[in-house]
Amino acid sequence: MKTFKQYLTLVESSKSVEKFNITPENSDWIYEIFKKSYEGSTGTAFSKPHFLNRASDWTFFGVPPTSGDDPSSGFVAVRFQRSGLVKLTGVAGNPFSALRGFDLLSSGNYPIWGAVSESIAKMAERKGFKILTPKELLLISSSGIKIPGMEIDSSGKLTANIAEIGSVNKVPIVNQEYVNWLKIMYPDFADKLD
Repeated sequence: MKTFKQYLTLVESSKSVEKFNITPENSDWIYEIFKKSYEGSTGTAFSKPHFLNRASDWTFFGVPPTSGDDPSSGFVAVRFQRSGLVKLTGVAGNPFSALRGFDLLSSGNYPIWGAVSESIAKMAERKGFKILTPKELLLISSSGIKIPGMEIDSSGKLTANIAEIGSVNKVPIVNQEYVNWLKIMYPDFADKLD
């Protein structure tokens, strides 16, 4: 287990943060980093074929890997949607590199939303994202705004049914650009957000 100082040194000495895509050359490395992170945080991860199918249209922000066990690599993955929104699809690898990936992603001023684990929600909150409350989720649900593949129960809890994984509790996050988008698209609803 590496100490905070060792991780910081690895990141400081690593190559720069960048925007990148999955390629035949890096797909094995990205999958290994993703798998290790997700097994560590949730106990399970997608199979490699399922991951590669899903990740084929993702864009990654962070420190790209130079091997499958590259300790300095970490990234945030997103999917650009036809609506103009950007869906956060994953965070994996070195947490400091992933935070740098959040910075690069945020510099694009995209309206970003995601449904993530509690630990990633807290990481994103440090980077200016807003964690939606159960009350806000119930407002979203009652306003007719759908979150594909996810359900909001009567208490405002968000659950996702994920292929190969099953039912998982999620924490919804959005950035300010997403809130601005909501104000344009759903002005009556957006005024009710805290």
